[in-house]
Amino acid sequence: MPEELIKAFLAAEDTSFYNHPGFDLKGIARAAITNLFSSHRQGASTITQQVAKTFLLSSERTYTRKIKELILAQRIEKTLTKNQILELYLNQIYLGNGAYGVAAAALSYYQKPLSALSVGQNAMLAGLPRAPAAYNPVIYPRVARLRRDVILKRMEAENFISQEEAAFAIQQGLDLNPYKPKTGQGAFAFSEHIRRDILAKFGADELYEGGLQVKTTLFPKFQEKAKKAVQNGLRAYDRRHGYRGPYARVALLTTWQARVEEVFQEQRRIRNFAIPAAVLEVNDIQKFVKIGLPGGKEGIIPLKAMVWARAHISADKLGPRVKKPSDVLRIGDIVFVKPLHALKKEYPDYQGKKGFYSLEQIPKAEAALVALDARTGAVRAMVGGFGHKVDFNRAIQAKRQPGSSFKPFVYSYAL
Repeated sequence: MPEELIKAFLAAEDTSFYNHPGFDLKGIARAAITNLFSSHRQGASTITQQVAKTFLLSSERTYTRKIKELILAQRIEKTLTKNQILELYLNQIYLGNGAYGVAAAALSYYQKPLSALSVGQNAMLAGLPRAPAAYNPVIYPRVARLRRDVILKRMEAENFISQEEAAFAIQQGLDLNPYKPKTGQGAFAFSEHIRRDILAKFGADELYEGGLQVKTTLFPKFQEKAKKAVQNGLRAYDRRHGYRGPYARVALLTTWQARVEEVFQEQRRIRNFAIPAAVLEVNDIQKFVKIGLPGGKEGIIPLKAMVWARAHISADKLGPRVKKPSDVLRIGDIVFVKPLHALKKEYPDYQGKKGFYSLEQIPKAEAALVALDARTGAVRAMVGGFGHKVDFNRAIQAKRQPGSSFKPFVYSYAL
């Protein structure tokens, strides 16, 4: 650990660390008086006490737990050297942004190794243990900078750095370069499957508080193609069975914006497939429908983009062909739409033209997809369903007929 980093944490958390037996009587007395005579709450935990709490105790705030913490802190001091205790603390302390330990925090906030951090950056990290969420520099940069400056002043007061070094560091910005790791947000079914697997193997404490970084075999590019394949396949199948009508209706057209925003939030998981819209005008003469979109924007659905929407009568029967917009839509309908410029193969004439949309509907059928590396068995992509219902993973949890895949077993036995 760099010496400047250690000094920053000692200044912030425990200046008498190398001298006390595990707890600081003066600090405890000072905190007790402050808590008794003011509304401001002050703690007095030494670094050793924090190690005892992190590794051996819960986070509950009771006198019993505090007494246990003091006893354990003494025992830790007798068992380990000061540097070993400090090593445990700096490698385990939670510093926000998903980072456990100072090395992880340096990468998370600056994308740098510990040896490359400046005095101000060390001080910023040292200010986080007290309240990682409240002092998070990514979310609250002004508060984090004030906290950093306090630590720099403390380092100066303890003669860890000179007055000139402190003044120079205070003048500097936070110089953040946050690292944003690829997460499972683009693969809900797969990431949930992994979460359940880890939970079963290691338990909730290790899963949620162990500071794990889970690396999987999933390829993000394959996953995006898999989602599109499922969506496009279901969309084509669903369209062949006709239009089932609007998603909802608004009685008063003046309320369309609120209703569209409400549906937009409800169906946030399928925004890459289609977005909600309200039918504001149906023009049979010029053969278009005017729609209202999220954010108060407006657009047009040309007749060409809704001719597929013959009425669904049964699984094998459709209504008459669509000849005019009013055959499909009415004013006040809440429907789903997709920009025509995103459908290059279907509507090449609308490439480069914005404001034009295709009528869509959420497929009623469902599907799942798993892509495996045949050589290793590694999962490269997994889609558990269309997207609007992610609580059930059809790729893992569904039971279905084996279909033709069972034929080799039957025929091989017969042969």
